[in-house]
Amino acid sequence: DLFKEYPYPCFRLYRDRIRQHDDNIRNQQKEEKLRDDFQQMVQRENFIKLLDELEESGKLHAESLWRTLYPEIAEDERYKALLGSTGSSALDLFMLRVEELKQRVLEEKNQIQSAFETKGFKVTTSTTAEEFLEALNGCDGIDEISAINMKFIFEDLHREAEVEEQHAKRVEVRQHREKLFNFILENKDKLTSAMTPDELESVLLPIEGFKSFRDALDEKNFHRVHKKVLSTLKRNEEKQKEEEEEHETDKHKRRKSRKHRHSDSSGDNSDVDEEREKKKKKKKTHKKKHHKRSRSRRHSSSHKHHRDRYDRHSKKSKRSSRSRSRSPHSPVSSAYSPSASSGEE
Repeated sequence: DLFKEYPYPCFRLYRDRIRQHDDNIRNQQKEEKLRDDFQQMVQRENFIKLLDELEESGKLHAESLWRTLYPEIAEDERYKALLGSTGSSALDLFMLRVEELKQRVLEEKNQIQSAFETKGFKVTTSTTAEEFLEALNGCDGIDEISAINMKFIFEDLHREAEVEEQHAKRVEVRQHREKLFNFILENKDKLTSAMTPDELESVLLPIEGFKSFRDALDEKNFHRVHKKVLSTLKRNEEKQKEEEEEHETDKHKRRKSRKHRHSDSSGDNSDVDEEREKKKKKKKTHKKKHHKRSRSRRHSSSHKHHRDRYDRHSKKSKRSSRSRSRSPHSPVSSAYSPSASSGEE
């Protein structure tokens, strides 16, 4: 009835109750989450206390492994309480502790090295643990270093000294090999590429200085030098052979080129002679043709001259005949006629 009479106020009241209920649920969830987080934090702190106990006992250190300590850790209730937690696991906490221990060892090692530098002491392969501890007496901050970390630092410095010594030995042996190799190459005229190590040693032993180089190397390194020498001699022989072959081929090529040039020069001379003969023939034929042309020209000119003379003579005779036919009784013509001249005679 109230809902029918007052619907809107009822709806508002219902909405407020629902909101209040949701807020209560959310607050309970937050409280439960905080309670769980706090409980897990306590569990992790308890497990960290377990790691501290293991570190104090010397079982946990910078080189510890999870698989070696797991049987002992798994029996502890603090490890079991941490199982199923949503945060960092027991393995994560263990690895973080190991990393912290490694970093601590590194810092303590640098501290000890700086103390040794001030004292002028250096750890070598022959340095003992007693000498190492004696060198640390009177140094500041050394008492805070644990015994297990001190052991790790000494072993690490000793290992570095061994590496340096081995490197120095390798460098020295390499230098001796190079010296022996250069010495052998200086006397390579007495060697061949087919010699064994014993033969090589027997040939070079009388030479002064070889024994000192040979005694500085063991058999393994001497065999390495022998192998390198033989490979060098083989390369030199092959190179010399190639140079000789190239020299022979160059000689052969030069001979061929000389023959070719000689044949070319003779061929060129014959070609020149042929061209000369052709030119002479052309000149002769040209002279003959010119002579014939000149003769024909002279003949034609003489023929033309005679013909002109004949034409002039015929023209004169024609004119004289015409003049006689035109005036036959004239005194002049009769006086100069040939009959009149003959009668007078």
